[in-house]
Amino acid sequence: MVDGLCVMPAQAVLQCPDEYITVCKKKDTAESPCCAKPQTAERIARCPDGTAFLEGHCTRILAHRLVAECPLGFGLSEHGTQCIREEQGPPAPTCVPPDFLSPEGDSCITTTEQGFEYVCPDEYECISHTIKKKKKYSPLCSACAKTTEAPPTCLQEVGGFCYDPDIYALCQTRAPAPRKQAPSKYQASYPSKEAPEPEIDCSPIGSVTCDCTLPFSLECNGDACRCLHRQVLPTMPICRGEIDEAGNCLTQAKKRLLYTCPEGFTCDVVDKKGRCECTRIVVAEPIPRCLAGEPQGSKCIEAIQEEKILDCPPGYTENCCEDQCTCTKTHLAVRQVKCEEGAVSIQGQCAYVTQPSPGCYEVSS
Repeated sequence: MVDGLCVMPAQAVLQCPDEYITVCKKKDTAESPCCAKPQTAERIARCPDGTAFLEGHCTRILAHRLVAECPLGFGLSEHGTQCIREEQGPPAPTCVPPDFLSPEGDSCITTTEQGFEYVCPDEYECISHTIKKKKKYSPLCSACAKTTEAPPTCLQEVGGFCYDPDIYALCQTRAPAPRKQAPSKYQASYPSKEAPEPEIDCSPIGSVTCDCTLPFSLECNGDACRCLHRQVLPTMPICRGEIDEAGNCLTQAKKRLLYTCPEGFTCDVVDKKGRCECTRIVVAEPIPRCLAGEPQGSKCIEAIQEEKILDCPPGYTENCCEDQCTCTKTHLAVRQVKCEEGAVSIQGQCAYVTQPSPGCYEVSS
């Protein structure tokens, strides 16, 4: 009994400090830090590396080069220093004097010496030709002829032969001699009682002889004869163009067109006819432009807003479940020597203290 109270010894035990939970195992000793106390904290917002906090936002500043852009209708040259545009103009037909443009506008008219043509009148044909050397003249006819044909007068004529008229008429009325037939096997042959007709010589008496009346002359080709009369006339010179003061026959011929381009254009020949395309190159200065950002001096400045980064304070670990994240840190401590529950420490010793009871007595030490 101490100070009128009953004091009974109690066991000392190892316990974690207040607000700590034990994670101790059997192998842990009294010096093992196996008492844990979790601590949470809010995540801290910061801007990503390379950005600055401007006007309430994390902003990344990027600098770009200016790009050269051409006006509408222009294209950048091969070296990228100029803007060019090719324009086309209408080619104008032209002729070299003294040639002149045709009324149709498709050729040049030139005047050349053609010479005279010698032709025959209607119903006449040329019977003699001459051609001048090294001249593109039509064949020159030196004589023209007109031939008239008439039938010849002949005797009694059949098949190109002459016959005696009386004998020929008698031969035409006599029936032709019957064809000889072999005698029948069953009928005896009896001599005819009719008197035989006298024989007539129906052969021609000679070849046909023909005559022509003047001024026709007889021309025969084998047994065929005809009467011909040929009239010969001299030819007359005809100029298909115009006769100049010197008496030359001139004509107009077409030549290929030449083409010229308007001032400032060049002619590029595109076909064998000399046609060309008139082109010229127009140059313009490129316009500097920013593909991104705003121009500032010789650069394009682009400001990009980025989201803030949420990090846990140093020493804390981030744990996320779906979209919820927490920052946690665990404090460790060693266990402390404490008295059993209901016991108190008296002068470093654990004891139970109670009010005196009949069974309580003082123990001498």
